[in-house]
Amino acid sequence: MFDLPAFVAYCACWFKWIVAWCIRHVLEMLFFLPVQKNRILFSAYHGLEYCCNPRYISEYLVGHWGSNLDIIWGFVHPENYKEIPGIKAIKINSPVWLYYAATSSVIITNFSWSLIQPKRKGQLLINTWHGGGAYKRVGGGALYSQSKLEYRERRDNIRKTDLFLSSSRAFTEFAIRQDYCYSGEVLPCGMPRNDLLFDWKKRELIAKRVKASLGITGHITIYAPTFRGKEWKGYRVAPTFPYQVVLHALQTRFGRTAVILTRAHPGGEMTISAVKDVKDVTAYPDMQELLCVADMLITDYSSCMWDFALLGRPCLLYVPDLEEYSLTRGVCTAPEEWPGIICRNVGEMLSAISTLDEEACAEKAAQHLRMLGSYETGNATEQVCARIMKFVV
Repeated sequence: MFDLPAFVAYCACWFKWIVAWCIRHVLEMLFFLPVQKNRILFSAYHGLEYCCNPRYISEYLVGHWGSNLDIIWGFVHPENYKEIPGIKAIKINSPVWLYYAATSSVIITNFSWSLIQPKRKGQLLINTWHGGGAYKRVGGGALYSQSKLEYRERRDNIRKTDLFLSSSRAFTEFAIRQDYCYSGEVLPCGMPRNDLLFDWKKRELIAKRVKASLGITGHITIYAPTFRGKEWKGYRVAPTFPYQVVLHALQTRFGRTAVILTRAHPGGEMTISAVKDVKDVTAYPDMQELLCVADMLITDYSSCMWDFALLGRPCLLYVPDLEEYSLTRGVCTAPEEWPGIICRNVGEMLSAISTLDEEACAEKAAQHLRMLGSYETGNATEQVCARIMKFVV
């Protein structure tokens, strides 16, 4: 039987590819412009935020070589980032952005590079990615339905990358080599955003500042689920979270006031009930700073569990849709080996909280890092920036 929706989707995919191909070749006309050796172009989550690995690389470069570098950031709303010292904020995908994309010596992103944007010889494109460990499948490895054209788009787009950062041996194997079919150079350095998690003095200062900024005290838990579905923009939200009963369980277990900081995936939204001691921190600019203040993390399939494992603090995995997710998205490693306690329903989550063994949680996190072959040592930013400066000098 003729499947009209599938045929329409197939035609739309081909139309998108043809248009992108045409635009790429038109933009190659800008290649007559000379590449500026000291110019570095950044973006994070396609311009949605000033955050993640690109932010930490950018700030290190500004702090050490800022006067000698022309550092450009692309944003969807550049007007919100005009006051950041040492950088020039521009509108992503604007004519000005296209000019800087064609003339920058180094391009740094935490996502795949623009489908329509060509990359010229003499440029270094660094993909920092935006998650560590090896949990959900990504790119061509995801199990949801993908056409051959979609798969080729993902593969060809990632091949623009010259250097891919890796957090672990497992991430290199599953995400970089298998899911994205990337055969280029990998820098096994860890993620720059996680360097601060190795500096306890810096963590304490950040935690104090965050608590004062948010006006919170007591036991602090972060609830940070990832997206569901095929696309991360407009994703399906996680199952309804029982804030009230979890708060009560936390207060009973730890004997003090409890606060839940809830954070949606970049580009998405979550409906949060008006519950006392629950704060929406989706707009907070830095997830790593929130991790510094958290006593516990509750997530599902998000790679923030990898970051939090570096702190050795308790993590719960609230995954009532584990079977469905495993079949429709796919996982790289067994969830039982992840650095958290699996909770398939509310009852199991409440039980995990009431019987929480913090030492056992720390040991499981350390074992997980060893099993995945962690490259995190606390000096990723320094390694990446040394590589950048060697290229631009």
